[in-house]
Amino acid sequence: MVLPAPCLYRGILMHKRVQPIVHRFQYRVASLFIRLDNTKQLPWPLSIGAQTHGARGGLPLMPWLEEQAINAGINEPLVYYIHCFPHLFGMGFDPLSVYFGYDAQKHELRFILYEVKNREGGQHCYPVVLENPETTHKHSADKVFYVSPFLEMDCSYFFRTESPGETFSLFIRQQRGGKDIFFATHNAYRSPLSRWALLRLLPSILVQPIKIVGLIYGHALYLRLRGLMYLKPPLAKL
Repeated sequence: MVLPAPCLYRGILMHKRVQPIVHRFQYRVASLFIRLDNTKQLPWPLSIGAQTHGARGGLPLMPWLEEQAINAGINEPLVYYIHCFPHLFGMGFDPLSVYFGYDAQKHELRFILYEVKNREGGQHCYPVVLENPETTHKHSADKVFYVSPFLEMDCSYFFRTESPGETFSLFIRQQRGGKDIFFATHNAYRSPLSRWALLRLLPSILVQPIKIVGLIYGHALYLRLRGLMYLKPPLAKL
């Protein structure tokens, strides 16, 4: 096996609420998939937003990510990639970024880390250690991080993630009490990471953060007008 080449992905991100109100919206996005030990290959003005990922505050990503892998039970050296929305001139918003850790010798995918953010400035990570070198990876996690004011905390996530290649595919199902309440999907096709590809995508990348935040708040307004209760963030434990 060979390690994947860095690239841009062009695709569609979809959100669908199915309980107690049905509401669906989708939008086109451009995302970045790049090896973390070689981010200098990114053409200006593209960046991965080191101020907002990992330990944040501009601290290096690699030591933080290696610590996350060790805490999850990974002891061998890995080659790390990140899939995220690109930042322009250091500005952007990433509701969900996904890190992929490949075995340095066999080049098999061994580790996935889902980095989730909310509009309150919080962040939480869900680590997954992969035991089998498959192309489709399924796993679950209990929800422990407040994301939406219209989704309860006593929920579970079910992930289905494809190993990045010519396509990128991520499916998330959220359940409460064994019943589906929310779905999110991101399906995209690979584009070369070049200045020409960036120039073609530049207009959409420029407005992408505004579009994402606008649609999130528009969705929230729709749910509130339909009568859904606004759920405040849980109090931090002392």
